[in-house]
Amino acid sequence: MTWGAYWVTDDIVYTADAARGVDVLKVSGVSGSAPAVVAPIRASWLGAGAKLSFLSPSKVWGYACLVPKGREAAA
Repeated sequence: MTWGAYWVTDDIVYTADAARGVDVLKVSGVSGSAPAVVAPIRASWLGAGAKLSFLSPSKVWGYACLVPKGREAAA
């Protein structure tokens, strides 16, 4: 459940993970540069017809803990 990667130096990356917290990774063997791309989220990963528009991020935990809209104060 890693959702973000943040380069700190040329060879160190921090990743945010909902289960493990923060991972610190050392990357080696990288040369040159690659174009930035956006990875789509497949509908099959969310289930058929899944819609998340009824959810909001928790005021405490943000997007790591989605709650139904209107109940944000309780989360």
